[in-house]
Amino acid sequence: MGKVYYISKNVGLGMLVLTVCGLATIIALSVAYDKEKSKNQGNVGDGASDSTSTTTPSTTPDTPKEPWDHYRLPDSLIPVSYNVTLWPRLKPNAEGLYIFTGRSTVIFKCVKETDLIIIHSRKLNFTTFFGHHAKLSSQGEAPVPTILNSWLVKKTEFLVIQLGSRLSAGVSYSLHTEFLGELADDLEGFYRSEYVEDGVKKVVATSQMQATYARKSFPCFDEPAMKAVFSVTIIHSRDTVALSNGKEKGSLDKQNHFSFFFQCKWKWFGNLVTLRWWNDLWLNEGFASYVEYLGVDYAEPTWNIKDHIILYDVQKVFAVDALAFSHPLSRGEEEVNEPAQISEMFNTISYSKVCSSCNFTQHFMQVDSQKLSMYSTLSPTFADNIARFEALLILNSHAVSIINRAQIIDDAFNLARAKIISTTLALRTTKYLSKERDYIPWESALRNLNYYILMFDRNEVYGVLQAYLKKQIQPLFEHFKTITSNWTRVPTGHTDQYNQINAIGIACRAGVEGCRELIKSWYREWMKNPSRNPIHPNLKSTVYCYAIAFGGVAEWDFAWNMFKNATLASEASRLRSALACSKIPWLLNRYLEYTLDPTKIRKQDAPSTIQNIARNVVGMPLAWNFVNARWSYIFQQYGKGSFSFSNLVSGITQRFSTEYELQELKRFKEENLSVGFGSATIALEQAIEKTTANIKWVTENKAEVQRWFAQEST
Repeated sequence: MGKVYYISKNVGLGMLVLTVCGLATIIALSVAYDKEKSKNQGNVGDGASDSTSTTTPSTTPDTPKEPWDHYRLPDSLIPVSYNVTLWPRLKPNAEGLYIFTGRSTVIFKCVKETDLIIIHSRKLNFTTFFGHHAKLSSQGEAPVPTILNSWLVKKTEFLVIQLGSRLSAGVSYSLHTEFLGELADDLEGFYRSEYVEDGVKKVVATSQMQATYARKSFPCFDEPAMKAVFSVTIIHSRDTVALSNGKEKGSLDKQNHFSFFFQCKWKWFGNLVTLRWWNDLWLNEGFASYVEYLGVDYAEPTWNIKDHIILYDVQKVFAVDALAFSHPLSRGEEEVNEPAQISEMFNTISYSKVCSSCNFTQHFMQVDSQKLSMYSTLSPTFADNIARFEALLILNSHAVSIINRAQIIDDAFNLARAKIISTTLALRTTKYLSKERDYIPWESALRNLNYYILMFDRNEVYGVLQAYLKKQIQPLFEHFKTITSNWTRVPTGHTDQYNQINAIGIACRAGVEGCRELIKSWYREWMKNPSRNPIHPNLKSTVYCYAIAFGGVAEWDFAWNMFKNATLASEASRLRSALACSKIPWLLNRYLEYTLDPTKIRKQDAPSTIQNIARNVVGMPLAWNFVNARWSYIFQQYGKGSFSFSNLVSGITQRFSTEYELQELKRFKEENLSVGFGSATIALEQAIEKTTANIKWVTENKAEVQRWFAQEST
C-alpha cells in the first residue's frame, strides 16, 4: 500500500493559492500566445551537404515572408519520437578535426496539411539521398509525397524540405537523415572537452543541449513545447565508457563497439510541466530553484537551509529587479526569438524571482497575529522605524529573529540607496555586529558593505572603512578561535561553519592580528608536503586565496602546479579561483593569457577565470583592458555557448564609478556593435546604468561616508 501524506491547513491553503495563481497565469499566457506576431528578419542561406546543388528560394531581407524566415517553427507538425545514433571520434582525422557522425529517424504527426517540413539543424553536413538532405516515409498506408527540393537556412537554423504534395493531417511520417558534424570545443550541442590524467590528455565527448543546441547534434524540432520520446545510441570503443542521465536499456557487442539506449525524460519541471516558449523560462527554472531548498530542508532539517533564500535569492533579485534594464518575469513571446535572446533569459530574474515569491507566499500564509503585532507599533516614517530597530539591535539583538535581523540591515541599505533614509542611518544598523554571532545577519551585512568596498577600495576612504571592519570582525574571529580550540576543530553548527569562513576571510582582509600568520602557516605546511593538505575543506577557498594574496611567485606557482595535477573537480575549481587573488600584476596578466589557451584553462572555465581576476582590485583594470582588446575573439569563443557569459561583463565592471570608466564602457559598446554582445546585451546596458548610478552615489556620499567610518573606527 502506498504511503499517505498529510499536510497542515496553512500549507494546504498556501498550495491552493499557488495553484489558483498558477492557473490564472497559464490562462493569461494562453491568451497572449494567441496574439503572437513574428517580428524577426531572415535570409535563406545555403548550407554544406554532400555534392548537392539546390536552388535556394529568395526572400526579401527586411521582412520575413516565408515560414523559414521566422525563428519559430510552424504549428503543422508535432514530433512523436526520435531514434538517434551518434558516433563520436575521440581522435582527430587527417585534417586534424574531431568529428562525429550520426543518423536520426524522427517520427512526427501532421496536424495541419502542409507541403513543407521545417526542422532545426545547425552546422551539420548531410549525406544526400537522390540529391536531397533526407528520406521521407509514412508510418501507415497513406501515400508519401515526393521531395522536390531541400536546403539549409543559416540565419534561422532550419533544414527546409519542399514536397511535391501535401502531408495529410492526422497521419504520422518518419524523416531519416544521416549527417556529420564537428566535435568542436565550443560548449554547444555534442562537443569535445579535454582533461589531463597522469600526464596524458584525455578527450571526452559531452553535451549541452539547452537552450538551442540540440539542433547542432542532430536535426530536431528544437523548441520546448515539442516534447517527444528519445532513444539514443552512442557508439564508442571498448576502452571508453558511455554515461547518461537517462535510463540505460541495454548494450550490444558489435564490431568492437558497445551501444546503449536510454530514454531522455525530464521529470517534474521540464517534463510534466513544460514551458511553451522561452519567454516563460521561470516556469521551469524558478520553481525548480525553490524546490531544491525544500529537498535539502527535508533531508537536513537542522541546517535551516530555507533561511538562506533571503541571502541567495530574495536580496539578490531585489538588486537586479531595481534596475531599469531589468525585465518582467514573463516577457512577450515576440521579444524572445533569436538564440542570443533565449540565452539572455537564463538570468537572476528567471531563477530567483519565482523562488523569492514562493518563499514569500509560504511565510505570508504562516504569519500569525503575534508576529504581526511587532509591526503594528511602528512609526509611519521609515527613518524612525530603522532607528528603532538599530537601537533594539544594539540593546538586545536576540529580541529580533535571525531572519529579521538580516532583513533589517538589507532593507536599510536599500532604503538609503533610494534616498528614503540617510546613508549613515543604514550604516548604523551594522554597529551591533561586534556582538553578532549568527551567519545570516553577518552575510547580509557583508553583502551590503561589499558595495562600499567596491566603490572605495581605490581611494582614501578605504583606510577608515577597513579599520571599521576590523573593529567589527575581531570579536567574531576570536569567538571562532575559542570554540574551535585555536582552529583545531570544526564548528558543530552548519551555519557556524559558514560564518567561520566569513570570520577568517574578513579578518585577513581587515588586518586582524593573527589572521595573516594563521593563513600563511597552513599554506606553508602544505607546500612542504603537497601530498598532505592540512587545510580543512570548508576553509580551502579562503585560505588558498589569502595565502596567494599575501605571498609571491612561489605561492602562486605551487597553487598552479596543484591545480594542473588536481584529480577532483571541486579542488581544481577552488585553486583556479584562488590563483586570481595575487596582488602581483605580471602574474595576473600571465594568468589572463592562460585563459586563451585551452591546454591551460578549459574553455568553459575561461569566462569565470577572467571574472575572478576582475574581482581583485589589482586585477580589475587588467581584466578590463584584456577583454576590451580581445572582445571579438572572446565573444566568438565563449559568447554563444555559455549562459553565464553575461556575468563576464557585469563582473568586470562592478567597480566602475568614474566618468572616465563610463566613457570607456560607452566606447566599448560603440566599437563592438558590429561584433555583437549576444547573451551579454542586457548585461552591458545594465553595466552602463549601474556605472552612471555609481558615479552619482559616490559624488553624493563619499565625504559623509568617510567621516562616519573615521568616527566609528576609533
